[in-house]
Amino acid sequence: RRVSGHTGFLDGVRLSRSQINNIAKEMEKLGIKVIRKADKYLPPNARAAFDYGLRNIYLRKNATLYEVYHEVIHAKQFAKIGREAYEALGRLSREEHVLNEILKSKNLFNEAEIAHAIKYVEGLREKFMMGLTN
Repeated sequence: RRVSGHTGFLDGVRLSRSQINNIAKEMEKLGIKVIRKADKYLPPNARAAFDYGLRNIYLRKNATLYEVYHEVIHAKQFAKIGREAYEALGRLSREEHVLNEILKSKNLFNEAEIAHAIKYVEGLREKFMMGLTN
């Protein structure tokens, strides 16, 4: 249930400090560090990010479930298959994996978040077809 003041990007549910702490502990077990209030590390257009080189997930203040879930899926895939295989997949394949996982759990997200996830991957597919991304 959405409560006024408790929503963020795309009117998504913002995670509480304790929820983010629990996720950070889960990620720590995989060797991934969660950096909160990471605005200084993120480009202006990025809501959150997973840096597999540094093994960090970066989150802005007031991160939503959608934003965190997206990055956690990247981190879990990375931890499962290792750096070499993760890099070899290429960006499009990694993002398609995230989209598939979001769609499997679409009950957790609102229509705008689902649409954003689909549009994001469609945009990457176009760039891939033009040879602008791997």
